[in-house]
Amino acid sequence: MREVEVLQDQLLARFRGGSDVVAQDVLIMTPDIRTYAPFIQAVFSLPPDDPRWIPFSIADLGIRQESPLIDAFLGFLDLAGSRFGATQVLAFSRERVRFGEGFPSRRRTWEVIHRWVRETGIRWGSMARTGKSWALP
Repeated sequence: MREVEVLQDQLLARFRGGSDVVAQDVLIMTPDIRTYAPFIQAVFSLPPDDPRWIPFSIADLGIRQESPLIDAFLGFLDLAGSRFGATQVLAFSRERVRFGEGFPSRRRTWEVIHRWVRETGIRWGSMARTGKSWALP
């Protein structure tokens, strides 16, 4: 976060220092934009009337990082092509399922679901014929 704040300070000093460089002339590159994207958003997302405002955009984020809906859909497709392992299904569900008021607490609800999966012996598969499609007995 501090690195991005220093970057903002340096850019503002450069733009105000009589330089002919403008924001549209600047390209900042980083080896892993996903690491810095939340910090860039936090530091640079200012209203246009703020004196520290610099127009910016972040490129090269994967589609999954740009849209939670697309991430969920692609996660579902990944799951649909899998063996429906209990761990995979639970992980997918934990990230996306929200419980309403009728449930005690989110943590307690997940503990109950995990116990049900463990006690029922669920390991993988969506139906009886799934094992045959994987050439298993």
